[in-house]
Amino acid sequence: MVEVLERLGCETVLPEKQICCGQPTYNSGYSKDSMKTFKNEIDALLSIDADYIVGPSGSCVFMIKEYKDIFKDDPEYSEYGIQVENYIVSTGFAETIRGTSLMPWIDGIWGCELLDGPDGHGGTVINEMVYTIDNTTKTRALFEINKGIGKVPDIDVNSQIEKSMRRVQFEHMIYIADGPSDIPAFSVVKQNGGLTFAIYPKGDYRAMQQVDQMRASGRVDMYGEADYSPDTTAYMWITDKIRQIGKKILTDEKAKIRASASDVPKHLN
Repeated sequence: MVEVLERLGCETVLPEKQICCGQPTYNSGYSKDSMKTFKNEIDALLSIDADYIVGPSGSCVFMIKEYKDIFKDDPEYSEYGIQVENYIVSTGFAETIRGTSLMPWIDGIWGCELLDGPDGHGGTVINEMVYTIDNTTKTRALFEINKGIGKVPDIDVNSQIEKSMRRVQFEHMIYIADGPSDIPAFSVVKQNGGLTFAIYPKGDYRAMQQVDQMRASGRVDMYGEADYSPDTTAYMWITDKIRQIGKKILTDEKAKIRASASDVPKHLN
């Protein structure tokens, strides 16, 4: 297999620490005994910078895909748990968004909020707007997400929090929006090390020209049609960047632990 890949121009790498995937012992009922092998395999694969993992055995590849569920309740690996959170920051009505089928995958909504009041006939009526968000105040929402507003008790947007202690680092954010009206938000994310992706409606040539100009001027990192189905530009670019960010977080967390570990005391001669 290596010879075939290299003849096709691929560079192949075999991690030094990689051994067995652990399936034989796991399938034989020794699930706990297999954990050490599983952990070694994951560490080995994380040690290389590769675009694809290729395996000659279908069952081995399947086993690697199963690692996520196997480690779900593993204390050692759960501490490195990296999850994707989705937030919507919109100038539209938040309640309308809450009524969509997207809600099971949404971790927070910033949008315009309305307040009901009595209509004088025993019913209710919308009588005022209590919160509005526009293209400039979207940046405030980004800082609230950054600091963990709504996720961390007793924290507000004006709280002084060291950057390294903030819940969602800007460099771990991908801001996706539809064009020039989001330039202030794009700028905040990019200036703080995050990634930006502009979308445009399929077949809308003028909208495509707008986002292309934004990319040329450095306001966004990439753009594509507003289609997130598999094999589209948006899907491939965003999922690739999510994997890169996740890998970096894991590497950084392991490095912090190694850096904080003191040497074992030794006897003096």
